[in-house]
Amino acid sequence: MVTTGEAARALGCTRQWVAQLARDGRLVGMRAGRTWLINADSLDRLRHGVGDADDRPTDHERGDR
Repeated sequence: MVTTGEAARALGCTRQWVAQLARDGRLVGMRAGRTWLINADSLDRLRHGVGDADDRPTDHERGDR
């Protein structure tokens, strides 16, 4: 898991945009209080354009139990 700040630096955007991507489901993430933690594999897939827009994260990737 990486912070929104780390993800934003990797993507070249703002922390707010990373949080929006997570809310929209384009990045797999989970809330820790007021902070989003982003799944590193999800971030890599978005950065490298791997997968389709229709790809859905698994429960494990989302952090569901």
